[in-house]
Amino acid sequence: MLKKLPLNMKVLRFVQKGNLISASRDYLVLNHVIMDPKVGSIETISGSIDDPICPPQEDCIRADIKIMGVRIVPTENNKIEVTMMSMVESKGNLPKGYNKNLRTTFYNVKGILRCLKKRYKNVMSTILT
Repeated sequence: MLKKLPLNMKVLRFVQKGNLISASRDYLVLNHVIMDPKVGSIETISGSIDDPICPPQEDCIRADIKIMGVRIVPTENNKIEVTMMSMVESKGNLPKGYNKNLRTTFYNVKGILRCLKKRYKNVMSTILT
């Protein structure tokens, strides 16, 4: 954690280690955590930001998380259900066809963003500016 903000918000930096095909990437995000004690669920909303506290590093490509949401809900038999949605711009050069291996099922992202904006109006306006 690089900076703590009000309303369960934090500025976080994390690094995705590179490999033979891809360079290391780092992310600087504003993260908001919402806990629902009645259900026992945890939701996070994150998006990339620019902050002088952590300028881009020379050994990494600064990637951009347009939006990322995670919801963790307890289920029966001490198990959890994790739902995640993200839009990431990796930046830099990747070998042709590399992104095909990273593809997942795409949902109606615009509809999801509308719902998130409605539910977390103040948080989303901060992240999406």
